[in-house]
Amino acid sequence: MPDRKAPPGDRIKGSESNRPKSSESQSSARSIEFSEATEKALQNKVEKNNEDASTAKKTSLATLKAVYRRGAGAFSSSHRPGMTRNQWAMARVNAFLYLLNNGAPENKSYVSDNDLLPTGHPRSTRKKESMSLSPNSKDARMIYFGADTEEAISTRVSAYNAKAPKGFEVSLPTARAVFRRGALAMTASGTSRRTRNDWGFARLDAFLSLVRHGRPHNPSYTEDNDLIPLTASAARSEENAAGTVTGEESDLAGALLDIAEKYGKFNQDATGIWAGYVPAAENEVAEIGVMCANCVLYRGEDQCAIIALPVEPAGRCRFAVIPDGVVKPEPPIEDEVRALPNLISFIKEQDDYESNEDAILDMTEYSGLGYDAEPAIRAAWIRATNDDSDPFKRALSMAELTDQSIDADLLPRFEKGV
Repeated sequence: MPDRKAPPGDRIKGSESNRPKSSESQSSARSIEFSEATEKALQNKVEKNNEDASTAKKTSLATLKAVYRRGAGAFSSSHRPGMTRNQWAMARVNAFLYLLNNGAPENKSYVSDNDLLPTGHPRSTRKKESMSLSPNSKDARMIYFGADTEEAISTRVSAYNAKAPKGFEVSLPTARAVFRRGALAMTASGTSRRTRNDWGFARLDAFLSLVRHGRPHNPSYTEDNDLIPLTASAARSEENAAGTVTGEESDLAGALLDIAEKYGKFNQDATGIWAGYVPAAENEVAEIGVMCANCVLYRGEDQCAIIALPVEPAGRCRFAVIPDGVVKPEPPIEDEVRALPNLISFIKEQDDYESNEDAILDMTEYSGLGYDAEPAIRAAWIRATNDDSDPFKRALSMAELTDQSIDADLLPRFEKGV
């Protein structure tokens, strides 16, 4: 039965949920929204097609979304009597999959989706367009890298953006442009030890690290600086406005972000990495500038990039990364003042203390380091709990051995007797 012009009731123009031209390419088609049933049906077709298909014959959900929406739109112009819009659109998807896998369409007049075929397909009309892009082009939207590669790029970008601070996100088109530059760099290098995809993903990973930390791991990597989002540059300018972030401080901030991403944000309980957070009311060094508000990891209001609990602008933790020129040093302290005497001369047996806090306080006074050492001794106690060792003995060891103890890294900036 031949197709007929759509009756007036079927001539729908536009969509309430999808913007115009969203089916122009795989990139724009990712934003298309369908019902849950339609999405699932298309995803099933993708999985069934890709199960045994060669790389050149694989497809993606974004591609089938574009084909489906084009078919749904064409239904408004003409269709076979008795068919629904969904049936008409799905029939077009099936025709596309046949064309993809067989090299030619069942119906010779079906050429309207050739631009969505992979660049290696004999009927693809995207091949010449892709080759016309210069190696340094920012616009890689016309290039299709294959279903697996496209999905891997998208997954990398989504994972990065999910944990990136506000303003440091990277768009998918930018990531694809970086990937392409990396893939083309393989040709210039003349090496064949790694695949072109290896080169592309290595370049993309380096770029994401550059955007996030502000400095490349390899100082010679500057080729993609023109692709760094303006929002990231602005956000970093705000972070550094109060002072200059040195190279070592930037590396420290990057390392802390990587650790928080791998193991989870730091907290104040007996699990994970202890944050050592001190609220504003107890921050005795806020007046010289050691506070969350001056730290490059502070994200405004009560948010920190590496600490899970709410923070105050005038609070602080033991991981503060503060630009040079912000902290105003305290006046020199005379040696006789800094060498604090032991406030108590002995530690009781553990069973003689009513609480752990009483024991920690006694150990603090016994250490001769003053009350600044209390958070460190408490942290040593918590570490021992996590390590299944004796917390009382571990904390006492710090009080007795101070900078020679196994937990010396937790101590304040001056040691006993200095």
